[in-house]
Amino acid sequence: MAFPTFVAAGNLQFASSGSTLSNIPLPATRQENDIALMAVGRNASSNTTTPSGWNTIIASQSNSNLSTAFFWRRMTSSESNPSVTFGTSMSQSNAGGARIYLFRGCTTDGTPFEDPTGSGPTSNTSPSSATVDTTGPDRLVVSLAVMDNDTEAWVSGFPPSGWMSTGSLQSWNFSGDGSIDAITREVASASTVSAAVFGTTDWSGPNFWKTATLALIPAVTFQLDVPENVVVESTGVRTVRVTWDAVDGADAYQVRARVRAGTATEEE
Repeated sequence: MAFPTFVAAGNLQFASSGSTLSNIPLPATRQENDIALMAVGRNASSNTTTPSGWNTIIASQSNSNLSTAFFWRRMTSSESNPSVTFGTSMSQSNAGGARIYLFRGCTTDGTPFEDPTGSGPTSNTSPSSATVDTTGPDRLVVSLAVMDNDTEAWVSGFPPSGWMSTGSLQSWNFSGDGSIDAITREVASASTVSAAVFGTTDWSGPNFWKTATLALIPAVTFQLDVPENVVVESTGVRTVRVTWDAVDGADAYQVRARVRAGTATEEE
């Protein structure tokens, strides 16, 4: 297996009127089976409707200081930019923004991540990831941050030690403003990944923020050198059945094994 990889981030989409953030840009480099993660923020209390065809990462939260939502989708061969609808209208003081991050090399079977965990909303100057547990090898831990301030830059300490940046921080700037950013970390084996402070902000004082942290699961890949007498059948996204003839003295019999996640176990 190999670690999932960060591909690209779409541009931030933001608005200060209406109740819908329309046409949130998907990265142009997307491919089928890529995983898209979306972070959404509002400067006021508001519920957020899950976009059509998308799934919830952690529960959306309505808070008078910062409302947030986090969604995911597995890309198909034909995609269009999504929209999100809020329960209340936006304004100059209660604006909203959303951004999409794209990842490749994730499992194509079921939910592509484990242990999705939220942190916040909390008011201080140190946005932080949440602690998550990984259960297998080659996980890519991702933390998405929504912040109730137009952070122009990380002053220092970004990205935190052992983590990687996903590119430029982006903000919306009205009388109500905010920012979205993300960091990643490769985790080679099952472990507990402790929370990490994103960095030192350029804020003059405490502001509200919320993060969603998860561990992307890699696609299972392996190579079989197949002799002529071996039959390989696909029995699922992560499993194949391998059958071959074996000889025990004068009697020939058939051995069937199942290969799962790169290991073989005798089945019959």
